Amino acid sequence: MRSTTEIRKRARRPSVRATSACIKVVTTATAALCPSSACAVGAGGNNSKGESLEISLLLDLTGSMCDPCSKIDDLKSAAKDLVDIVIWDDQSAYTSRVALSPFALAVNVGSTYFNKLTNKADQTDNDGSSSKNIHYPSSCIRADGSVRNSCKDSTSPDYNTPPYIATYAKCVVERSGTEQYSDAAPGAGAWLPTWNEKAGSMAKTCSPSAEIVPLTKNRDTLKTAIDAFGTGGTTAGQLGTAFAWYMLSPNWANIWPADSKPAAYGTAKLRKIAVLMTDGVYYTLQAHSYGDNSSQAETRPGPGRPTVHQHENQGYRGLYRRLSDRQ
Repeated sequence: MRSTTEIRKRARRPSVRATSACIKVVTTATAALCPSSACAVGAGGNNSKGESLEISLLLDLTGSMCDPCSKIDDLKSAAKDLVDIVIWDDQSAYTSRVALSPFALAVNVGSTYFNKLTNKADQTDNDGSSSKNIHYPSSCIRADGSVRNSCKDSTSPDYNTPPYIATYAKCVVERSGTEQYSDAAPGAGAWLPTWNEKAGSMAKTCSPSAEIVPLTKNRDTLKTAIDAFGTGGTTAGQLGTAFAWYMLSPNWANIWPADSKPAAYGTAKLRKIAVLMTDGVYYTLQAHSYGDNSSQAETRPGPGRPTVHQHENQGYRGLYRRLSDRQ
């Protein structure tokens, strides 16, 4: 797999002008410029030989991407160059849109999409101390609004746990069950787990801080988001891979705004493309890190559950294969 540095160098090839060129994805990790007459994907606009593009970028924002920090700098440059190349001005005949799927140990879906994806909602912090982030059940609340001592003493149920969280961090992790490797829309049997629940955390923030950006033709929106990327946390790349698919899946059309809805599979003259920018090994599953040596990669999170390694294989192979099959 080629590095983000090579992607950036190719994207900046000076001998080709953006107005007379198009983007051709050589692999899932490399975008190479070529003259429009030689491209399978046309230059857009009113070019009768063109095709529309839906491109989803899987962007690794984990801690190792700043060791050294030139890696995250290269990722940002490559991603912004790709945006400038593939989003053309004239979208009258053929359209081009890009989505961002930044990931670390979770994916940050933001408050706009959190409820739609998880079926969870924030509640009032009724313990009288916002630092606790607890929403006590009504049985714990006196008429004057104060919390009963019986709910706070050591013999009471532990309310300082995610089932009683007031404000969620707006991050999600991988699905399990029958829809764990599918692009089924969120719903009964297919909701995404919250990071708080799987991590057992009451925190209001999560990693990455960067939120997803659904398909858009707005270069400024995309590049502003990319410029703000920071790094931190471990690597759940299979989750980022899944979200890159979700961004392109017509099954998720009702989740995203009207201008971000993916077109149907099989739409004529349309390419759906996922591009991966990462440096690492996937070793985080449902908010827990298992390490990246061979024995830890074969760890099963629970009886009968897939190993971390199997999730990685599905993330790379299964989702990309299904995307390719549905062009």
